[in-house]
Amino acid sequence: RIGKVVLTNGKLSLKKKFKKVECMKCNRGLHPLDVNIHKKYHCGKEKEKHKWILGNNGKARCLKCKRLMNSTSIEFHVKFLCGKIVPSMQCFYCPKIWSDFKSTIMHMGKAHNKSHYYEDLMSILPEAKDIASVPRSTSQASSKPEVIKHPFIYQPPIKKRRVSGKRKPLNSPDCLRFPTGEDFYACFYCGKRYKAGFKTLEHMLDIHNKQHHLYDLLQSKMQGSSK
Repeated sequence: RIGKVVLTNGKLSLKKKFKKVECMKCNRGLHPLDVNIHKKYHCGKEKEKHKWILGNNGKARCLKCKRLMNSTSIEFHVKFLCGKIVPSMQCFYCPKIWSDFKSTIMHMGKAHNKSHYYEDLMSILPEAKDIASVPRSTSQASSKPEVIKHPFIYQPPIKKRRVSGKRKPLNSPDCLRFPTGEDFYACFYCGKRYKAGFKTLEHMLDIHNKQHHLYDLLQSKMQGSSK
């Protein structure tokens, strides 16, 4: 990443400029944030690209709600958020259930010292239902969003910590945390490490032609920590 100082409205600011990445298939120069979405849809076989347009500087616009966002987030937005019934979701590391994806991700980072991203969830989530598919006459109880639970809980080591000045019981979910050095995933085939789970999954598919999902990564970490 490089940048240059520009004068805007009488003020100096640093304008960031990203070095383009070449697509290995079509040789097109791409913004780094556009690479994965380009490989999958714009230069690949899957046909979802009519639901968004890629803009400049790694941005994409949803054609349904007109929101502009990073191109890395557009696929998740279109498939699981925009006009969709958003389910509640259980934490990967404790029994707590949260009402939306954002709250779950924030909890896992704050309480358990584990970084997660929307893109991590795409390999394990069921297909989302459209809000428009639920009849208006449906009762509130029967239209209650489903809860995404996991086949296992990856329980961190127990560690004391103070929350809001009070010491919680050792078995409290807020006391179950991983060491900072454990916040990564490793490729099963070459050992290359990534902080983001979805980056690890993309690497194994692109480089090793092996498809996995997030539960595979979590189980691998569990097995490694039990040795």
